[in-house]
Amino acid sequence: MTPNLKRKWSLLTCALMLAPMLTLAPMAARAAGTKPTPLKVGATANVTLDENDSKDYSVPLAKGTYRLVWDSKRTDGEWGNIQGTISLLKPNGVIIDESLLRFNELAAAYRVGRTFTVVKPYTARFRMKSDKDGIESWFTIVPIKPVKFVPFGWGAKVTPARISSDNGVGGTIEKNESFYHSITLPKGKWSISLGLEQTGDESSNLQSTVDLLDVHGFAIQQSLVRVNEIDKQARKEGVLVVTKPTSYLLRVVNDSSGYTYNYDITIEPAS
Repeated sequence: MTPNLKRKWSLLTCALMLAPMLTLAPMAARAAGTKPTPLKVGATANVTLDENDSKDYSVPLAKGTYRLVWDSKRTDGEWGNIQGTISLLKPNGVIIDESLLRFNELAAAYRVGRTFTVVKPYTARFRMKSDKDGIESWFTIVPIKPVKFVPFGWGAKVTPARISSDNGVGGTIEKNESFYHSITLPKGKWSISLGLEQTGDESSNLQSTVDLLDVHGFAIQQSLVRVNEIDKQARKEGVLVVTKPTSYLLRVVNDSSGYTYNYDITIEPAS
C-alpha cells in the first residue's frame, strides 16, 4: 500500500469511528432536556411556554384521589386563545394518557382542572405542552380531602359577595380584567344581576359577563349573565336554581374592546 493510500485509509477509519459519536451527541442532549422536574403534592410549578414547548414534572403520589389544577395566562395580557395539553406518562417517558387534561379557552387568564385516582403509590410524570406562544402556566396537584382552595396563579383575589337587593359588591373593572366573588346560596331560585356604568359621560359599548364557578374555580356555567348594550349604564340578570345549600365563585369579566366600567353584582331571590 502506498503512503498516500495509507493516509486516505487512516482518515476514512477516523471518520467512521467519529460518526456514531456525532450522531449520538444531539440525541443525548435532547434526552437530557426532557428530564422531569421534581414537584411535591401541594406545591405549585410555574413556567412560561411558547407554541409546541413542553415541560415535564415528576410527582410522587400516595394511594388516593387528587385534584389537578392548571392556571394559564397570556403574557401579552390580551383576550385571546389559550390552548394546551397535560399528558400522563410513565417515569421512563412512555405516554399513558396523551390528553389527561386539555386547555382550550378564549380568555386573558383561565383555570381548568380535573380529579384522578391513584390505586397504589407511584411516581407520576406529567407533561405540560402549550399550543400557543407566550402562555404562563401554574400547575398544582392537591388531595381532594381536606378541601383546599388553590390560589389563582396570576394573583387574582376572591372577595365575598352578599345577598342583598340594594347593596351589591363591585368596583372599577378595566379591559380584560377579571374579579372573583364568593357566595353560599341556600336552596331556592336566585337572581344574579350585573350592573355596568360608563366611567365617562358618553354612551358607548357596555360588555361584560358573569361566569358561575365551583368553589375550586372551575367553570360550571359560562356567561350566566351577559351584558352587551350601547348606553351609559345597563343591568342584566341570570337565574340560578339551587337544590341544596351550595357555595360558588362568581367571575366578572370585562371582555370589551377597551372600555373601563364601574360594576356591581346584586344577588336576591328571583321573582
